[in-house]
Amino acid sequence: SPNPDGLTNLLFTETNIINATYIHESVMITPTATGTYYIGFHGHSAANQFYLSLDTISIDEITETLDPPTNLTATVTGSNVHLDWDAPGETPPPPAGFSDGFESYADFSLTFDPWTLVDVDQSGTYGMTGYSWPNVYAPMAYMIFNPGATTPPLPDLTAHGGSRMAACFAAVLPAQGGAGPNNDWMISPQLTPQAGDFLNFYARSY
Repeated sequence: SPNPDGLTNLLFTETNIINATYIHESVMITPTATGTYYIGFHGHSAANQFYLSLDTISIDEITETLDPPTNLTATVTGSNVHLDWDAPGETPPPPAGFSDGFESYADFSLTFDPWTLVDVDQSGTYGMTGYSWPNVYAPMAYMIFNPGATTPPLPDLTAHGGSRMAACFAAVLPAQGGAGPNNDWMISPQLTPQAGDFLNFYARSY
């Protein structure tokens, strides 16, 4: 189910994302049974961190099967066999999978269906000195963040693709009146992965 208590199978963990540029992560999915699943991204951190952004999330099937040759014929001439065939086509495209680069959602939204967002800590969040945008400092799990639409625009922060990303801002700590550190979830819509599918995403910190 799309809630943190229902997400019990750990696919990937990284507790030291300190890169200022996006890194690509790819995780093979091996469902234990046929059915529908949810994939959650848990934003949590130690105190005094700033924020994590995710972009270009997809689930892809790796297809390695080529079309076979067709119309194979053999002509025997003495001790020689000459083979003729029509060349195979190109590798068939993989079936359509799930992909989201967060470009279709409104800037600075705190909800963006079909994703389920769970703000467990319920704390206000930190912003950036000298910059403002809608919902800055609001309690949130993740936000659709567009650095080109802040006031003024943020020149040194970019999405992996397009102009938007899903950003998890640091929760205000108890010493400043908050309930941090972070405990935030972004949970995918219902998916039906197959064994051998790959979860791909890009992540960076700031």
